[in-house]
Formats: sequence, C-alpha cells, structure tokens
Amino acid sequence: MCGDDDEDDNAVNPNEKMYAGQVWEPDSNGEISIRQWDMFINKAQYMKLVRDYFVQEDKNFVKLKNAITRYNVKYAYEFGSWRLLASTLPDGRTF
Repeated sequence: MCGDDDEDDNAVNPNEKMYAGQVWEPDSNGEISIRQWDMFINKAQYMKLVRDYFVQEDKNFVKLKNAITRYNVKYAYEFGSWRLLASTLPDGRTF
C-alpha cells in the first residue's frame, strides 16, 4: 500500500548503503572475491581485481559502456546473466 509506514521503514536508501560497504581486502586464502558494496581505492585497482578474478575463475568477461567514472563488465558466456557495475563515489576517486 502506498504510504505504508512499515514499508517505508524497510526501504534501503542507496546513499546510506553506499558508504556502509568496506574497503576491499584480499581473502586470507589468497583468492579474490568481490562482494556487493565493496569499495576500491580507485578505478585502476577495481579493473585489476576484476581481471584477476576472471582469470582465477577461468572465465571471460565483456566490458560494457565504460567511462572515467564507471566500469561495467558482464560474464561472457551465452547463458550467463550477471554483471559487475561500479562507479565513483562522491569523492570522485573511490569506486
């Protein structure tokens, strides 16, 4: 129902969630894992980790509509249906 207070209390504000993530750190076992809301120090770090992740998983990826402030890739398998999307935070540097 529109305007229901219970529903509004459970809504996620993307601006609050954006800074609720943690700066990415390598796993203790040396493997790369990328989780939702991970933050990266810059685009170069994110691009390298994405590339290394796909090598680790023996998978290919396709770059999509990338720019200075965003980096989007998708799993390059005809039946794959997921993608990684990242963009700069308001500080203009952190991804």
